[in-house]
Amino acid sequence: MRLAIAGFKHGHVAHIARQVQAHPGFEIVAVAEDDPGSYGHFLTRADLKPTHQSAMEMIEGVPCDVVLVGDAYGRRGPIAIRALECGKHILSDKPLCTRYEEFQRIRSLAESNKRSVIVALTLRYGAEWRTARRLIREGAIGKVVSVVIFGQHPLNYRAGRPDWYFEKGMHGGTLNDLLVHGVDLMAYMTGSAVSEVVAARAWNGGLPEVPHFQDVAQAFLRLENGAGVLADVSYKAPMGHPAHWSVHLSGVDGTLLVQDGSDLTLRRHNEPEKRIVPDPAPGRGLLDDLLAEVTGDESYEPTLTTGESLSATGKALLIQRAADEAWACESV
Repeated sequence: MRLAIAGFKHGHVAHIARQVQAHPGFEIVAVAEDDPGSYGHFLTRADLKPTHQSAMEMIEGVPCDVVLVGDAYGRRGPIAIRALECGKHILSDKPLCTRYEEFQRIRSLAESNKRSVIVALTLRYGAEWRTARRLIREGAIGKVVSVVIFGQHPLNYRAGRPDWYFEKGMHGGTLNDLLVHGVDLMAYMTGSAVSEVVAARAWNGGLPEVPHFQDVAQAFLRLENGAGVLADVSYKAPMGHPAHWSVHLSGVDGTLLVQDGSDLTLRRHNEPEKRIVPDPAPGRGLLDDLLAEVTGDESYEPTLTTGESLSATGKALLIQRAADEAWACESV
């Protein structure tokens, strides 16, 4: 499949591009980047050079099957929409877009044009999260009733984070940026998707240089089965230290602690604590899921689908909207 890259403004794009280069089912046929002077280091990581300055001109003029969307977050929605209008499939870094109206248009075009939209919700492919999914669905902790998600990231302001992150209108909000992973993990691991935003807040708690930027972000959510989810995805992980996703799930029969890069911890009533080594990963990824979906390979069992990508995207945007539009209550 012929793949064109629209924007190279995040390190994630370089990582995905290297995967494309190593996959026998894909060929990179064009790269659009309007500011290679600022983002050339990402291009260098993938050993690529721009063929176009304008993403839109590339999409409209270059014969391709798939567009990898990797521009600044605030510019991704229009790129994805135009690619779908031109009949292309979408592979996107997360987040896919920053406005719910863009998401609605993307979802509508994907359905009407029968195009795939796969978003890089990469935690699904981690061995720890796959193992947690198996244990939960086998009933290891019973019905899940409470979840705590800790997904803080380092801010790296002026120390590696792209400058566009801090431009008004480009980032789109920290809940949309980061909690999309947590939203997706809930559906993936528990089989119960987010169904309600109970409360959400995102604010500037420690970056006076950029007053509009939300460096702190928290949410309280409800799952379809009634379980409550507390999440903190602030940009407050200390620089120079590892940042991990950590999810603590409580069920009627026990608890399960899952952290990327670690064994799982299972505690059941009146039983010794168990440390569980993650199951071996299957060795498949985003590109395999996209290729199987586009070609209609019914023998293939996907890890991630268009429907799941769009579901997590839409829910994360609504959580972000809830935070942005939250009313201020009186002091109590």
